[in-house]
Amino acid sequence: MLKKYSILVAGLLGGMGALFGKAKEFPKAEMELYSGGFVTGLGLTTLGNWIPFGGNSAGIIQLGYYGSCWMVDLGLNGVAAPKSSASAFVLGHLGGRNRLYQNLFITYGAMGLGHFASKKPRQNGWSVGAFAGLDYQLSKHFMLSGKVYPYNYERERLRSPHNIFGNSTLSLFYVF
Repeated sequence: MLKKYSILVAGLLGGMGALFGKAKEFPKAEMELYSGGFVTGLGLTTLGNWIPFGGNSAGIIQLGYYGSCWMVDLGLNGVAAPKSSASAFVLGHLGGRNRLYQNLFITYGAMGLGHFASKKPRQNGWSVGAFAGLDYQLSKHFMLSGKVYPYNYERERLRSPHNIFGNSTLSLFYVF
């Protein structure tokens, strides 16, 4: 079901890029335009399903910078599991960012994830891939960001290492 939604979102991103990619930008006098800045926030990702408790998603704390033409962020998650084991992962994005329409941006680039488990070394692993997403800056200080991963390769996983539209991330940021 998640793959169907990911394919739908990717199609919408491509369609919006074709529609608004060359749209005329409104002057600042007509509308208050925002272009991001340093961000911190909370996210929910399906990439973190290495967690020993099971489940299909994980919460992350994110820090980064979203400029008018590029973006970078880093997300962290740590879990203490029963019987003194611990698990943590780090998720990062680096890529471009273009304004589609007023306060709506498209993002694209590369992602990387590292997972570390203290008691189960077989759960240690990493993932690399590409992402595409949309950012909507709700106001001067709040931004909603969604990313889909058209392809990512996962090392040391129990399931297939090749994921096509299998993961996504949704974040709410405070912009400084």
